[in-house]
Amino acid sequence: MKNGLFKKWLTAALCVLALGSTAALAEPDSFGLGTGRNGSPTISTAGNTLNSYAPVTAPLAPGDVSIPMGACVGNTACFAAGDLVMVLQTTGVVPVPASGTTGPLDITNDVVGRWEFARVASVSGSALTLTAPLIYSYAANVSQVIRVPEYVNLTVTGTGRITAFPWNGSAGGVIAFLATGTVSNAGQINANAAGFRGGLFVDDETTAVGCTGLDEAAALGAQKGEGIANVRYGATHTGRGSVANGAGGGVCHKSGGGGGGNYGAGGMGGRSDGSIDGARIVGGMGGAALIYSMLNHLTLGGGGGAGQGSDASGAPGGRGGGIIFVRANQLTGTGTIQASGGGGGSSNSDGGSGGGAGGSIYLRFASTAACSAVTANGGVGGTVNTGQVGPGGGGGGGRVLFQAATGGTCNLVLIGAAPGNQQDPTAPDGTPYGATAGANGVPVTLTTGFVVPPVPTVTTPANNSFTSNRRPFIEGTAQPNTTVVIYIDGVEVGRATSNSAGTYIFALPADLSEASHTVQAATELNAVQSARSPANTFTVDLTPPDTTIVSGPPSLTNSTSATFDFGSEAGATFECSLDGAAFTACADPETFTGLTAEKAYTLRVRAKDAAGNVDPTPASYTWTVDRTPPNTVIVSGPPTRTNATSATFDFAVEVPEAGVTYECNLDGAGFTACADPETFTGLTAEKAYTLEVRAKDTAGNVDPTPASYTWTVDRTAPDTTIVSRPPARTNATSATFDFSSEAGATFECSLDGAAFTSCADPETFTGLTAEKAYTLEVRARDVAGNVDPTPASYTWTVDLTVPDTTIVSGPPALTNSPSATFDFSSEAGATFMCRLDTALTFSPCSDPETFTALGDGAHRLEVSAVDAAGNMDPTPAVYTWTVDLTPPDTTIVSGPPSLTNVTSATFDFSSEAGATFECSLDGAAFTACADPETFTGLTEKAYTLQVRARDAAGNVDPTPASYTWTVDFSAPETTLVSNPPNPSNSPDATFDFSSEAGATFECSLDGAPFTPCTGPVSFTGLGDGSHTFQVRAVDAAGNVDPTPASYTWTVDAAVPETLIVSGPPSRTNATSATFDFMSPEPGVTFECSLDGAAFSACADPETFTGLDERTHTLLVRARDASGNVDPSPAIYSWTVDLTPPAAPVVVSPAPNATVDTLTPVISGTAEPLSTVTVIIDGVEVGTARTDASGNWSYTPTTPLLLGEHQVLARATDEAGNAGPTTSEPRIFNVAQDTSAPETSIDSGPTGTTSERTATFEFSSNEPGVTYECSLDGVPFTPCTSPVTFTGLTDGEHTFRVRARDAAGNVDASPAGRSWTVDPNAGGDVAFLGDGIGCSATGGDASLLLLGLGTFLSLSRRRRRRS
Repeated sequence: MKNGLFKKWLTAALCVLALGSTAALAEPDSFGLGTGRNGSPTISTAGNTLNSYAPVTAPLAPGDVSIPMGACVGNTACFAAGDLVMVLQTTGVVPVPASGTTGPLDITNDVVGRWEFARVASVSGSALTLTAPLIYSYAANVSQVIRVPEYVNLTVTGTGRITAFPWNGSAGGVIAFLATGTVSNAGQINANAAGFRGGLFVDDETTAVGCTGLDEAAALGAQKGEGIANVRYGATHTGRGSVANGAGGGVCHKSGGGGGGNYGAGGMGGRSDGSIDGARIVGGMGGAALIYSMLNHLTLGGGGGAGQGSDASGAPGGRGGGIIFVRANQLTGTGTIQASGGGGGSSNSDGGSGGGAGGSIYLRFASTAACSAVTANGGVGGTVNTGQVGPGGGGGGGRVLFQAATGGTCNLVLIGAAPGNQQDPTAPDGTPYGATAGANGVPVTLTTGFVVPPVPTVTTPANNSFTSNRRPFIEGTAQPNTTVVIYIDGVEVGRATSNSAGTYIFALPADLSEASHTVQAATELNAVQSARSPANTFTVDLTPPDTTIVSGPPSLTNSTSATFDFGSEAGATFECSLDGAAFTACADPETFTGLTAEKAYTLRVRAKDAAGNVDPTPASYTWTVDRTPPNTVIVSGPPTRTNATSATFDFAVEVPEAGVTYECNLDGAGFTACADPETFTGLTAEKAYTLEVRAKDTAGNVDPTPASYTWTVDRTAPDTTIVSRPPARTNATSATFDFSSEAGATFECSLDGAAFTSCADPETFTGLTAEKAYTLEVRARDVAGNVDPTPASYTWTVDLTVPDTTIVSGPPALTNSPSATFDFSSEAGATFMCRLDTALTFSPCSDPETFTALGDGAHRLEVSAVDAAGNMDPTPAVYTWTVDLTPPDTTIVSGPPSLTNVTSATFDFSSEAGATFECSLDGAAFTACADPETFTGLTEKAYTLQVRARDAAGNVDPTPASYTWTVDFSAPETTLVSNPPNPSNSPDATFDFSSEAGATFECSLDGAPFTPCTGPVSFTGLGDGSHTFQVRAVDAAGNVDPTPASYTWTVDAAVPETLIVSGPPSRTNATSATFDFMSPEPGVTFECSLDGAAFSACADPETFTGLDERTHTLLVRARDASGNVDPSPAIYSWTVDLTPPAAPVVVSPAPNATVDTLTPVISGTAEPLSTVTVIIDGVEVGTARTDASGNWSYTPTTPLLLGEHQVLARATDEAGNAGPTTSEPRIFNVAQDTSAPETSIDSGPTGTTSERTATFEFSSNEPGVTYECSLDGVPFTPCTSPVTFTGLTDGEHTFRVRARDAAGNVDASPAGRSWTVDPNAGGDVAFLGDGIGCSATGGDASLLLLGLGTFLSLSRRRRRRS
């Protein structure tokens, strides 16, 4: 290797080390086989959709926990809390590949096709909330969320079918479920044709020719099939260029659509119309092959392109196969799992449509797997039922990921489908006419059973550990030789591989922040992760700790020891230095003893954290030891005898000393700390008290000779008595009292709540002029100062005021009663005096007092109160009233009509001023009523109202006024007497109607407002369509029929159209013919005319029998329910042919000829457009179709033996008549051909290239040969020219090809060519000069790793060659 090249390879290797941490990381999938939460169902019927689907309506980013979604389709269960869902970006590749881009499309690192599982925490409206954040981003409106059932077991019986809801452009196309137990499948799990949609056929009315455009406008270009480039599918996306895995459509004139792609590329559509457009190779291009791993991507099969045409006989392209995703413990049964593409639509004379590509099937089982077959085949291209019009290309094969414990017994079939055919075998390229097959898919098989790998451990950093290394090594144990995924703070930072002993070590690629972190690990095997290990929390700490002395001795103490508490960060240790000594390790707390010297001491302490960092600024504390005690003096205290229950003392020391505190001992209770001054409370016991007090200085030295003081507490209060006092009620303005108590006591008085003051015994109070109650309290105070707590009390009243009188109640001011009763009130104990009307004097009266025999007219009462002292109210209370005994007269002023349909009635009354009214309806008791008064809720009958007035005095009219009326609210009934027929072809309509006598009518046509009308009523000029007439009666009382009579009829003057849906073949030997008819108008009948006969009624379908041998013509016309007849009957002509064809003539091989091929061409003539059956040596070996001139040819599909052979032939015409076999056999001989053909490579890569795809074209000197190819020394396998190899690795490759002739002779010297794939022609690594430097533009070190591997491989190869 040259030095310069070696340097570049070495640089690439170093770049791998520098950039490896940027490699894309696989999705963590730790859901295993699911939870079994959906039980063990049995599927025994067809059409069961297990999954629910919804489009994702807004972009999703890593870390999102909410998924906004659109309408749910598929299974109606939709989504609920606890569900497992798959998030899948189904389409939306960016950037969109250019139309017509050839070669495979690598989406390994693309967002399209990416999926992940998530668990639903809750559902709110149109949003899902997840239990954990998403790993990846997903684009809006091209991604979907899929509910994934989790079964224990799933049984599909022989009649059971699980199907996918077909992809609709935003959701669907997927079958996905998990099972912790067994999936037993005797039926089908079927996602056939559930994938990307085929292009739709659009008829081209221009009949243009010569089109070639990759994006030819519609309808000169047919619609492309759908693929992962969603923006390039639809009515405006036409032309032969494929876009990603979506196939191209045909172009004018009548070329075929391409097949969709998936693992295998789709086949190309057939040529253009050979009769008018030169049979050009312009068929739709096949959809591209997609490259990716099914461990983390899934795609639908690409849709086939539509064929182009102008005869309205085309069909849409085949849909691609869907996705099937199954993970379970075991698979049993003889059922099938299918995700094949749909076939391209065939046509009579337009270009055929391409087949859809096979879908994607993901099957992973922990145990064994058995089934009949797993198929993801391409759909067959559409066939054209005429000659030299382009058939559809075949769909590419799909992809399968299959894993089982023993490899499984399922047959994995991923065939690229054959193209369609046209009917002219002599056309260019034969019946495929340039249309090609789709490429096969290749399954990926994992030979060990599916497992969720065990959870690894993290041993370093240990939980709750500290480190000063920003990049600590991550170490632990895991299953041997597995990938270990490292998570720091919940985010993946890289991967390591455990060794054969099951240990791993991982160096962090970047510095960690100085903070607390968590580390977890998970093992990954085939893209499935274990659960994460428990989180170890560790702290990266580069900061020295700070030290605090939390507690220590007082700054002045008499203790000869000192204890300290220190503080710092968690896990720190400490080092101490006392009085300048060297730092040594010390505990927390730490005690220093033997401090006997009376002096100042200084301690310094510094922390050392768990990472070994030492505080550079130690904490310091200084204190003094003092051991000399103080002497105590009591400066002041309470009197020696007192009634106070508290005592306050002042203390001092003999020699003044700052900071002295005191301890007190009251009555021998023990010394405790006390203040200066100190107050003792709660001294409630009457006795002598003794206090001792001793001083304590700031060093803690205590006076050994406490000071002492004794005093007595006396707390017994005296009792007080009022000996004499004034009367309880008096008009005296002074009062004298006598008191008594224990000897020597004095007194304190409080009058009316005033403060207690000293008073004499006796004591007189004067000036009591206020008329009120007075209260005196008096208490004794003994010699010791104790005061009677319950003073003696006395209350008396001084009253000098005359009473006031009130009339509380009496008769109304106007009354018809000749008696009157009054209630009076005044002060308590008062009596009353009354005077009525013109009496001259007051006389005693009671309370209450009643006056009787009062006459009509006004009356007056005066009343005065007399209090208990004899004082009489000088201002009597006065009351006047009038007695009225004459009744009023009553009149009804207005009321309802005598006949009404109103359920309420309002009346107006009149009488004398001030009168009120009482009413009686239908003999009920009279009750108060208003003026006016309304009665509601009246039923249908006659009513009588009586009303009487009551005047203000209460007199009632003895002759009430009366009024009678009738309520009638029964609505009339309306009846239609006559109406037009239904349906009717007349634009005019007349109606007649009736109801009860005296009723009038209101009419409405077609929902218009009701208006008055009379019967009969007519309407003219009505348009086609449905009409509704309504009529309602209104009776004399104004009641309206609430249910109008209604009649709906249809005016139909439009004639129907007639179509013949099916009939006999255009040429047949059947003497009967059955036809199906239809009309766009429902409810029609049909009339037929055969061969010019008169029209007569016929059925649908209708069969005609006894037909003779000739051309027949059928006319059929529809007659609708209104009697309208189609004026342009549908026409169909066909020929009954009962004459068998003549025996064919065998032209080649010539009689007794010798041929040197085992598959000689046998040809001849027969009736044009008939089918010839070829019989060799008495065995029917195949058929051939004659052309319009009667020529036919046939090549045996099974090689003939050497020697003599006999050929016979028999023709069957288009009508199905079988003719006789040729009378004389054609005899020929097959001789041995021992000459091997020669092989040449016509084109392909040479030298060095950066392309990972290689296409070779090759040929032979002998016609009719087949080819076998070998790449890089693998065994030869059949191939066709051109052949394409994709996904080539870096380095040297060798291609060899050999021809095999019809006799089985093989070229012994295959043609060969070698070339080298070198990524430096256009890769991601840029070498920076001749030095060691690099940059990666792709964001992924995988290419660099690939380069390094290739470098090592080439180095070994070059050494071997040298």
